[in-house]
Amino acid sequence: MGRGICDRCGKQLRCASDEAMAAHKRESQHCVPTTKGAIGKVAQLEAKLKEIIGHGRRLGAGQGGSFEEVQANLKARDEAEAELKAARQSSKDEKVLVKNLAQKSMSAAGWTQALLEGDARFSQAEEGMVEQRLAAETVGLVSSA
Repeated sequence: MGRGICDRCGKQLRCASDEAMAAHKRESQHCVPTTKGAIGKVAQLEAKLKEIIGHGRRLGAGQGGSFEEVQANLKARDEAEAELKAARQSSKDEKVLVKNLAQKSMSAAGWTQALLEGDARFSQAEEGMVEQRLAAETVGLVSSA
């Protein structure tokens, strides 16, 4: 039996049947669409730069490109390299931000502080508020049910 590739996550499955693919998509927690954010942009810019470099090699390898064409290609290459560098930095910054956020949310200190505060974070009523007066007046009342 041949192997199938999931069109959503890109994973290679052992079985290429439609039933196996449907089960993989339905039951697998790892079958999530690949993100096309900063990482996708980096791949796109790398392909663009590769195309520009290939065109430049063709100009210099005997196809007789004029001086202006070669200079325009070099300028386009420099611009594409700068754009790629910025996209890679953006991707790295995004990864660091996500990693830091995950560390903060899963830190033991944060969890301990939340446990120690308990329900105090929900009771931030000001003095004389209606809710506080109602709570004070209804202490000790028992429902008739």
